[in-house]
Amino acid sequence: MPGNLASLSSAQRANFEAAQTRLRLRPDQLAHTGLLKTSDFGGKIVLTTQPGQSHIEPVIVPFHSLAELKQMVGVPDEHYTAGTYSDRHIEYPPPVTPQRLAFLQDSKNICDLRTHLTDDEHANLETAARAFVLGNSAKVAAYAPLLDAHYAPSTLAVFAGDALHVEAGQTVEIKSPDGKPVALNFAAIQVDAGGQIRVLCQASITAQTFTAPN
Repeated sequence: MPGNLASLSSAQRANFEAAQTRLRLRPDQLAHTGLLKTSDFGGKIVLTTQPGQSHIEPVIVPFHSLAELKQMVGVPDEHYTAGTYSDRHIEYPPPVTPQRLAFLQDSKNICDLRTHLTDDEHANLETAARAFVLGNSAKVAAYAPLLDAHYAPSTLAVFAGDALHVEAGQTVEIKSPDGKPVALNFAAIQVDAGGQIRVLCQASITAQTFTAPN
């Protein structure tokens, strides 16, 4: 069985609480306390942004820009600029011309903006959003006004808890039909042989101990 908050070392507890702070939650502000296990839900736990369809209701945290979302669940730019990490795995979109950017920024509202975007620009905007949050945001700084117009303000659904146990052959499914981001922050996660965590949306998962079969 996985551990819980009480069994964490002082360093692990500090890390868990730091993650809660980044997510703008109190250390004790949990969506679920105690052991959360798949067998209690017929072998499948659904965690979703859709009200009334999630087995556990998330804590909803608002954000007003992609920069705020990056602070909560993204990778700091300093990791790349300091050489700690490489961003070779990050896909960056092609540059947007100043003229095209100015035209799109003149959109009256989000519906007007979406009407003006071409199919390629829609795809580039999605790529830019992922790159901004997970990569070096400076490389897509030109897209920032469009990203905020398209994706913010919005909300992050946070599932914070004690311990999550995905039992043998059973499943946890994380999804977001409305496209809003999701974050999990657990003290401990254990996945038994044949168990699965299926991530079907943009999601961040943090655990101080993660146990799974080799």
